[in-house]
Amino acid sequence: MAFSGAVNAADYMMNDEVTLREVVKRFSADVAKGVVTGVAVQGTVLLGSSAAALAGFSIPVAGQVALFAFACFGIGYAVSCFRVL
Repeated sequence: MAFSGAVNAADYMMNDEVTLREVVKRFSADVAKGVVTGVAVQGTVLLGSSAAALAGFSIPVAGQVALFAFACFGIGYAVSCFRVL
């Protein structure tokens, strides 16, 4: 999100046609996408860990981190490309 804010700020400073309103709108949309993605990914990891626990085994921490990383990319891609927000 910090990178997104920096890119939007640089775009505002370098581009005469971009208004501050558009910059704030884009940054707000990026923050909303980040929050939605983070909540969805955390739910995915918790659901996967719970399903594994109910099946009688546990997922190692490295597996949970990997699931979190892959889910971040997948859900983030879906939110960005399919214009969910």
